[in-house]
Amino acid sequence: MARPGGRSSAVATVCDSLAVRTPPREGLATVREAAAQLGVHPQTVRRLIQEGRLESVRIERGLYVPRGALDELVARQHRSPRR
Repeated sequence: MARPGGRSSAVATVCDSLAVRTPPREGLATVREAAAQLGVHPQTVRRLIQEGRLESVRIERGLYVPRGALDELVARQHRSPRR
């Protein structure tokens, strides 16, 4: 039996259950998003996390970086110009 929007009830149930399992990401960036913001490869972000140089949060199976931690990393890496 189709539901409004043309989806079958089984498909809608699966989609609804996935929506419930999606973690709240306000203030969090995925590893890929963090890499794009920093202009580096995602593996570099993972290495920074592993070395303890970048804070991360694991939610279920996902790895996220607080956006504030990205700002802190950039601030620590910023060097004043030589004179």
